[in-house]
This record gives sequence, C-alpha cells and structure tokens, in this order.
Amino acid sequence: MHPRAFATLRGKGMKMKAWKAFLLAVLAVAAVAAICGAVLIHRGFRATTEPSALEKAVARTARDWAIPGRARNEKNPLKLTSENLREGREEFLAR
Repeated sequence: MHPRAFATLRGKGMKMKAWKAFLLAVLAVAAVAAICGAVLIHRGFRATTEPSALEKAVARTARDWAIPGRARNEKNPLKLTSENLREGREEFLAR
C-alpha cells in the first residue's frame, strides 16, 4: 500500500473514531436525560415532598447567583414590627 493511501485511511479512521465518540456522548446525555425525566415523572412536582439534597443545592446556588453582590449586603429598610409583618403578609396574599 502506498504511504499516502495509508495516511488517508488512517485520517478517515481518526475522523470515524471522533464521530463515534461524539455519537456515544450524545447517547449518554440522552440516556441520563431519560433517567432524570423518568425519576421526575415518578416523583412528580409536589410542594409537600422534601426536596433532595441536589435540588436544595441547585436552588440555593441559583438564588445566590441571582442576587447582585451589592444587594446581598443591604439591610432591610423596614423595622421588624408586628405591624410591618402584618402589612407584608397582606400584600403578599393579595398577589
């Protein structure tokens, strides 16, 4: 076999291996997504069930990322009084 022909075949083999690796990765991601979907469907969306440790960590991280750094250090401008709590509760329930 001619050296150039061998190099061409080897190059095609490398491309094929990369293609197979990509396909395997896509299938692995699809399998994990299917398993997560099945677990979610089985557990359902209930506010009464205790969230898993992973859910808590993801929610806490998302909340922390959503709050700007400057806002995290601000103090509540309202005093902690029963009147303020009552008004806040009423406003929240009115939504």
